[in-house]
Amino acid sequence: MRVPAIKAELAALGVDASTMFEKVDFVEALLKARLMKKAERPPRGAAKDFEYGAQSRQGEDGGMEDAFKAAGWTGEEERDPYNVDTARSPGLRRNFADVGRDDFRKPWTGAR
Repeated sequence: MRVPAIKAELAALGVDASTMFEKVDFVEALLKARLMKKAERPPRGAAKDFEYGAQSRQGEDGGMEDAFKAAGWTGEEERDPYNVDTARSPGLRRNFADVGRDDFRKPWTGAR
């Protein structure tokens, strides 16, 4: 393994390699860091009150129906897709057909 690759792995493992100059030092630090990584404690398990399989599976309950009713959606809204609620969509109040095409062709940055 070459020194730049060792330095990159040391950086990924969170080891400061700024004081090392010889390849032997880099290799020793890498071996020590790899051993420390293996010795880390495993992640904690689930909470004590967690019961595997207690949640409902997707599509088994009518949870979405309750959510739609809570949001005020009844399914009886207008059927016209062109009738947009512009009170809740202020960006749709603009008619881009009234704007000149040159406004859309302006550069994003200043002249270089």
